Amino acid sequence: MELDEWNEFQDHRAYFERQGSNICTTVRQASFDEPYWSTNGIEFYVIGPHQRLVESETRELHDASLVILANMGNRSCLFAGDASDILLRQIASTTTGFCSDILHASHHGSLHGADLEFIKKCNAQYTVISTASGVYDSVPHPTALDRYREHTKKRVYRTDVDGTLRWCF
Repeated sequence: MELDEWNEFQDHRAYFERQGSNICTTVRQASFDEPYWSTNGIEFYVIGPHQRLVESETRELHDASLVILANMGNRSCLFAGDASDILLRQIASTTTGFCSDILHASHHGSLHGADLEFIKKCNAQYTVISTASGVYDSVPHPTALDRYREHTKKRVYRTDVDGTLRWCF
């Protein structure tokens, strides 16, 4: 993110605060006994980021990306957002059973969101990399692709190759 983009974001945020909007920071749930929220039979759990990482003065933008697990009956999908390796490594070292079905890969399959220990612990049946060829430099990254392919049990889908994926439940 460029400084002018950050400043524009801060200006918008300040405007909405002045208008009475409640500004909050969503962080990892203290307990996974209950979902963070649920709707229409889908349960959502916020497994990252950890509050300490969000509050760190030295964190990077993607260290505070939301990582959400959606449970839909007998299916689940872990949405890694744009999470950084630091955040993914923290989740892998502090969380068990956070993925065993579908992993929506972080940051369009970049190398900086493909922490190997996190990918291994996902134990994903399927991995989805949402990206467009030629739009971002080195995305998806060859090393990241190798990691996903090696540690995904059934199939890695790439939207730039396989097109739009539709999921009905």
